[in-house]
Formats: sequence, C-alpha cells, structure tokens
Amino acid sequence: DSIVESEEPDVFLIMGTFGSAGIKKVMGSNTKHVIQNAIIPALIVKENFKLGSLKKLTFAHDFNMQEMAPFKMVKEFSLKLDLPIDLLEVNTPNHFEDTRVSMKNMKESAERHKIENANFNIYNSFTVEEGIMRFNNTSKNLILVVYHQRKGIAKLFNPSITEYLVNKSSSGILAFPSLY
Repeated sequence: DSIVESEEPDVFLIMGTFGSAGIKKVMGSNTKHVIQNAIIPALIVKENFKLGSLKKLTFAHDFNMQEMAPFKMVKEFSLKLDLPIDLLEVNTPNHFEDTRVSMKNMKESAERHKIENANFNIYNSFTVEEGIMRFNNTSKNLILVVYHQRKGIAKLFNPSITEYLVNKSSSGILAFPSLY
C-alpha cells in the first residue's frame, strides 16, 4: 500500500530532512520510507532550503529510457519558478554512452516535450550519484530525479541513487516515482 495517494496530477509531497549517517543510515529514515512508497512526486528539502534562492534546476536522467511522464512536471516546475533546466546525463565506466548519442537523446527529449530553457550536459564520473553531486556543486540548484521504487533483493543489487542524494547532497531533491 502507498503512504501517499492522489488523483491530482499537480500535487506533490514536501518533506524536510537532515540526511543520515551512522545508525540512522543502517536503520533508515522517515523520508526514505515515504519516498519508497509515495506515488506522487516528493520535494525533499534540507534545513536551509529557500525556494526563492534557487538559481536553476538540474534534471538528472537516463535519456534513453522511455519513461517520459516526469518531463511534463519538470517543464511546469521550471516555468512556474522561471528557472532554467540543466538536463544531465552521467556517464560511468560501467554504463558508458557515446557523447553524440547522449546529446541526441537529450535534445530529442527536450524537443518532444517543448522544453525551451534547457542546457544539455554530460558529466563523466565513476558513479552516477557522485557525478550528479559534483555537477550540481551548489545548494542553489534543485536536483530532479526519477525514483525507482525497488524492493527486497532488487534493492541490494541496484541501490537507489535518489536515497544516496537525499542522504549526502546539500541541495533539495524533487523525486518523481517511476510510475508517475
């Protein structure tokens, strides 16, 4: 069962977090539990988060995926806040893609969804999580990601990028469930 359910497509959950370390990281947090089960987007903010001080949005995504539902909300969020969007794909040694292919996929995604205020970025890193954090090296940006709600053994073999970012990043995170 979902913790949060909504028929409204423009509704999202807002939660505060301090991140986690030590025993909290092992045991989990309320924020982690909610985003694992929510079926609407969740805005996770840190202690000093100020919506008015944001400079841009960073939408980190695998633009090969056919998961396009979040693009509508990314575009609407950007327009409402009047902020540019950095579309970001992180290349890793284990999941490498040619720059020309990544750029083509990002530009086609932006065109398909009529996102006009986008910058196209590819960042090379050993992990997706570290690549997103290094690219987004300021708390003045909001990180937007699609959250894959893995359970059980799947979670052991494919840990959550979103949970890592919530725990380690100083930026706010807007997480879209993959089913959204």
